Amino acid sequence: MKKTSVLLIMCLIVAILAPTFSQANAASPVLFSDISPKHWAQKEISRLKEQQLIGGYRDGTFRPDKPITRGEAVKLIVRASHIAVDANANADSQQAPPDVPRTYWAYPYIQAAMKHGLITGYLDGSFRPGDTLTRADSAVLIARAFKLDSP
Repeated sequence: MKKTSVLLIMCLIVAILAPTFSQANAASPVLFSDISPKHWAQKEISRLKEQQLIGGYRDGTFRPDKPITRGEAVKLIVRASHIAVDANANADSQQAPPDVPRTYWAYPYIQAAMKHGLITGYLDGSFRPGDTLTRADSAVLIARAFKLDSP
């Protein structure tokens, strides 16, 4: 009798909660059109989007298999380290590297990163924002942004 009561209670709980779960899943907003709920990094991508550290592309995609560029990485690190970005950076007298036009989407972030010493660019003065971020670039950028000292 006791097992039957427990089983009945469990079934009632499942019956009551089951519609709630399916409605919650149906009502949840789509993260990005190319990120399924089963994607291996879905939770991390969702968390970064909620924290407004990433935004994806204008077409609603995230493109998880595309390598991150130097410009994208700078934007992410500047936001993550809470560095103030001047909304009027295009009018500012401080220049970004010569290969980053003032109209470039990441210009304010690159400029903020330069002001805070996170990036220096290449010996020729360029930054190459569209180039793929290397492991060495990412290590230096993260170390500088979060003031990680290494012997």
